[in-house]
Amino acid sequence: MSRHSLAIPVFAICGLLTGCASTPPQSISETATDEQVIQAAIDQAWLDFSARFPEADRPEVPRVRVILGTEWPEVMRDCLHEEGFPQVVLTELGDGLRFGGIPVEQDQAFQLARYVCSARYPLDPRMNRPLSPDQLSRLYGFYVGEQLRCIEGLGYEVPDPPTEQTFLETFDSDPWLPFRFAMPQALEKGESALAELMQTCPQQPGDLWD
Repeated sequence: MSRHSLAIPVFAICGLLTGCASTPPQSISETATDEQVIQAAIDQAWLDFSARFPEADRPEVPRVRVILGTEWPEVMRDCLHEEGFPQVVLTELGDGLRFGGIPVEQDQAFQLARYVCSARYPLDPRMNRPLSPDQLSRLYGFYVGEQLRCIEGLGYEVPDPPTEQTFLETFDSDPWLPFRFAMPQALEKGESALAELMQTCPQQPGDLWD
């Protein structure tokens, strides 16, 4: 059974343009319960925060509900507004967040609010579980097919894809991601080109967790 996680592509891609949930836990047992997976993600979010602000005390955060990945942008925006950060807005397509306008002196308070919201509304545990062999094969087919065609159609150059076996073997350490090669090229053209890339080309198959 594969132990690969989708943490690398999902968070590497969205991190450059949109706000994302905290780094997914790096090691999840395949036999872990949904509750254990959720708690591991919340604990990882606190580790991310405390690495920057080690003197902070961890607050107790009552959970409201578990949310789907598609709900994340709107739920997090509304929660961060409740926590005092109305500067957080949805991206043009509503599939991510923009964090511009947060004063430097409010950074710790803002990062704490992000932790609080991630604990209040944790993601569906399926998104932090290791991908199955079938899911990895589906992901490979999507990358070398639909996603690659879309990215190259916008004029970006992507190296030839590896074999599926090589893709599987290097997924955790050095994943082949078409977006990984296209995004620096788009950034050179400016934020509008990056936004076009993100909005035009799908980042992952919609049925990956079905």
